[in-house]
Amino acid sequence: MKYLLFLFFTTNFIIAQYTVNDNGNVFTIRQELVKPSQIRAMLEGNEAYLKKYNNARLQKTIGNILMTTGIGFAGYNLIVSNKKTNYGETSNKDKYGPLLIGASAFVVGGIIKIGFKNKIIESVEQINSKQNISEVEMRVLANENGIGLKISF
Repeated sequence: MKYLLFLFFTTNFIIAQYTVNDNGNVFTIRQELVKPSQIRAMLEGNEAYLKKYNNARLQKTIGNILMTTGIGFAGYNLIVSNKKTNYGETSNKDKYGPLLIGASAFVVGGIIKIGFKNKIIESVEQINSKQNISEVEMRVLANENGIGLKISF
């Protein structure tokens, strides 16, 4: 019985296939989030893929900052351009400046963010290919006759 428990726990920790979702986060098979520092530790031996992963994370961060800044400038423009002066007329001073800056920052941020997911996927595929993963499936079965452990290779 000790050997079966040992086999059960070791196979659960050895088999760790990683996947990437739409926003670039890495998950295990059990849908547990893997932190970027853990991914960097797994890629430590392979400098090319580590550099690619770090560049992808930087690309995602810069894209997010630019897109958020663009939304902020556009929101600022909506608030300020609709502000009334003392005489009941709208102000024309810099009416479209913040909107143009915000729109261009948003577009540039979107363009920068386009390729980061593919770089993360390539790095995660490198991690998955380094592991010798065999298709081992373990199930606990129970019926009226008792409890059993089914191991499929």
